[in-house]
Amino acid sequence: MQRDTRKAVHELLKTFAQRSLKNYDIESLKRAYPFHRLFFDELGLIAAKQERSLVTKMGQTLYPGLARLIASEKYADVVLEKVIEGDLNAAMVSKIDEIVRDLRARQRRPNHAQEMAQVLSSASGTAKRHVRVIADVFISDFGGGPFFAELKTPQPNLDICAESKSKILTFKALLREQNPNSDKPKPNRSSANPRESSRIFFSIRANSRRFADEKSLLFVQRFHWIGTKAYLAFYYNPFITRSAYSHSFTKQIMDMETEVLMGEEFWNGIGDTRTFSELLEIIEEVGNEIRKEKDSRRM
Repeated sequence: MQRDTRKAVHELLKTFAQRSLKNYDIESLKRAYPFHRLFFDELGLIAAKQERSLVTKMGQTLYPGLARLIASEKYADVVLEKVIEGDLNAAMVSKIDEIVRDLRARQRRPNHAQEMAQVLSSASGTAKRHVRVIADVFISDFGGGPFFAELKTPQPNLDICAESKSKILTFKALLREQNPNSDKPKPNRSSANPRESSRIFFSIRANSRRFADEKSLLFVQRFHWIGTKAYLAFYYNPFITRSAYSHSFTKQIMDMETEVLMGEEFWNGIGDTRTFSELLEIIEEVGNEIRKEKDSRRM
């Protein structure tokens, strides 16, 4: 991250934490949750008390805000809650509904390339249906093609997975109707000269040990290919590695190889190969600052 971006991320995290943590009477909390003190310090008790509301606030404001700050370092058009709408062939809309319905019923396995081929080949007649999807994060000038992301908890329920799948297929079908070449990946030679392309490649290779597994590395390499990109993105991965991820609903509905970004993949994808590591460093800095400030106020 550039210095200004790092400073802005630091300020966003600290402001969010300070505004989110209410001032509880610590002694009352200790009496209310006596056994929690086996595991948590005083700040931890406050966080545990507010866990549900904190998780909701983080999903609604913190993660999208961080994504905008990080992506804006490289891209000029980063929009949160971007509305994408237009008219799509009615038969294609019906095919998307059918695919999602079959996935929910376990009557087929997820395969993005196959699904898109079926959606596009299903077009018939002149009837149109107006469709509308909202991207949690949308980057119109993303390397070679627009970037669409649904930001969700890493263990979404079946309804959320199905809704995200429908949005991804609808978004890509809509853009393909408007621009037939929008979903045909090819090397992005126009966005960087050969020397820059080599620099990117070797930078990724040099940092490969930092990636949870080889699939994460391959994902970052794919970001340098032209084509519309649409994902279900998780802000973090509680399973740590992609290969260990085992949440059943996600795997039932989503093509894990081409439709899902997990934690580090997402943050590095919209930033660079060190973004996630730097984000962890800043989180530690902010947490230490808040704890020191709370300790000094008690003295």
